[in-house]
Amino acid sequence: ENNQFSAKALVADDLEVNQFILNSMLSKFGVVADFANNGLEALDKVKNNHYDLIVMDCRMPVMDGFEATRRLKVLSDEKSKIPVIAVTSNLGESDKHSCYDAGMDGFLSKPYVESDILNTIKEWISGEKVSVSDAMESSTEERQTPVLDLNQFEAIQQTLGDGFLVFAESMPAKFSD
Repeated sequence: ENNQFSAKALVADDLEVNQFILNSMLSKFGVVADFANNGLEALDKVKNNHYDLIVMDCRMPVMDGFEATRRLKVLSDEKSKIPVIAVTSNLGESDKHSCYDAGMDGFLSKPYVESDILNTIKEWISGEKVSVSDAMESSTEERQTPVLDLNQFEAIQQTLGDGFLVFAESMPAKFSD
């Protein structure tokens, strides 16, 4: 199975750590990422660049992902048709409704799981439908581990490769701000 895609995604997230992790996971599948730190930056980048997918954090300063998506979906050109995937750590029914009401097309929940990223790329970039049972099975298996499970930590280290050291060394500064 070929899990390499030639695509460009915009990642709109105000946290550099999330940008770093998403970039590492997306690039593993051949997706080139560009970044925006808030919804206003995301809109500007969408108007001036081509993207196959937008990964949009729901809660950001300046303009949140909901408002940015509402504004994106009323653009008069092809830009309004770019799939927007909501990123949220809360994925209750009311959150799903808020995302759909804003015009978002799908969801990714934090913490990120590589199989969820791959399934999202398959569905929204290549148009390959991922069965709900397959997606739920892979997602559920990976989410049953504790938050700080050593295997999960090693998987992140493997995913990030050489970038892991840079990521790990930058973490104390991120939490001291």
